[in-house]
Amino acid sequence: MKKICVIVMTVFMFVVPLLSINYTYKEDMSNAEEIVNKLENLLANEANTDIGQAKTRSRSVNVDDNRLTIEEVIYMATAEMNSATDVKDYYKAEKALKVTDFSDNEYLFISFKPCGSTVIALQNYTTVETNFFDETDYSYLLEERDYKYIPFAGIYEFDGETYSNRQTAHAFSKENAYMAEENSAYYADSMKETFSESIARKITTLSDSGGGSSGGRKDWDVNVLERVVNADVEVPHAWYFKHNRYRFSCYSGGKAGICEYIAMLLMASYHDFFSCAGYFSDEEISKYVYTMRGTTFEEAIPVLDDIWCLDLYRNFGRDSLTAGDLNDLLKSFMSGKSVNYDRTSAYWLFGNPKDVIGNKKRPDMLCGYLPNPEKDGTMAHNVVAYGYFTSGTYNGKYLTHYGWNERSQCIIDREFFKTGYDWSIINKSAHVHRYIFNVNGELKCGCEY
Repeated sequence: MKKICVIVMTVFMFVVPLLSINYTYKEDMSNAEEIVNKLENLLANEANTDIGQAKTRSRSVNVDDNRLTIEEVIYMATAEMNSATDVKDYYKAEKALKVTDFSDNEYLFISFKPCGSTVIALQNYTTVETNFFDETDYSYLLEERDYKYIPFAGIYEFDGETYSNRQTAHAFSKENAYMAEENSAYYADSMKETFSESIARKITTLSDSGGGSSGGRKDWDVNVLERVVNADVEVPHAWYFKHNRYRFSCYSGGKAGICEYIAMLLMASYHDFFSCAGYFSDEEISKYVYTMRGTTFEEAIPVLDDIWCLDLYRNFGRDSLTAGDLNDLLKSFMSGKSVNYDRTSAYWLFGNPKDVIGNKKRPDMLCGYLPNPEKDGTMAHNVVAYGYFTSGTYNGKYLTHYGWNERSQCIIDREFFKTGYDWSIINKSAHVHRYIFNVNGELKCGCEY
């Protein structure tokens, strides 16, 4: 007989737009076995039903007795969060919002105490994205507003004319919403391919009794005391991305967002600090980079002034960068510098980010597409991937830096990026020290970590 982990969870009552859900405190939510039974039935019946199909213009999810209630989804998501941590039952659900994307596929956005958030796709229970250390105040979600969700871009509020993201300042008009509808339908449809894998992983998480809430793992995915997420495979010096929580936080600018510039500059800083000094000129270091004294390398991560991203955007003058545009941007950025470098990119069907991260040992930029408010097309949405998981709850997902405050260790599902490309910088120069980490008053190179 399977042993079921029982997790104590606190959930509060609240009202969400177009949907009133009453959650009550449960001292012991002991129906985990029932949830597992439902999931096993879904898995067994997949071949005979369309339960694995996401809702598109011509298809709808088959709702039957094996569908989970909202309370059960919250319980399952909480179990998943806690299964990766080194502190038993650390995460407790605090707020939740049932929200649709632009193609009417349903997602459940959940925030936790003392921190953290996750998004679950209700059509097949895929975990779309997770941020274990999210400290955003989501109290605004309790307001009765018209919200829409775009994977990895966040929740958008509609005021009758414009969809706006409070965190990133990205916005687009209702006339351009059809592009978000196409992207939403494509992403939701792509999740059908991983339906069985997603359900099986949820069953394992709920059923595994080893190690308390750890899922039996000895190398914890999440060290909550040190606030660190550990992927199975990571680039060298991955700590630089993980602990860069506030010191690289430009998330607005331009007419359609400048995440491509943010991601490129973040990757260039990695190579300058760890591969070979020279990606940043002395003038740029003097103007845009500030040393920070700390007792450890993690505390001494230099600050890159947000204005640098804006200056890059203003000087280069292009929105919605393609892989070719990024090549041109890097060429312009590196003009006059002596570092020997190259770059590589591939549209998703031909790319292999895991090879770039694991075998080539360099960070990789992942790009998907969102509506462009300025022209009839799409805009790029870019994040920097520096690790991925090969086992456990988050097997197959990437560990990424979004380029925003408190978004340096986000776990994401790869399917969204099938609409885009991956791009990375190749360092070809021998290592040259960059003494930029002020550890206890002594400037050190990142290679000394």
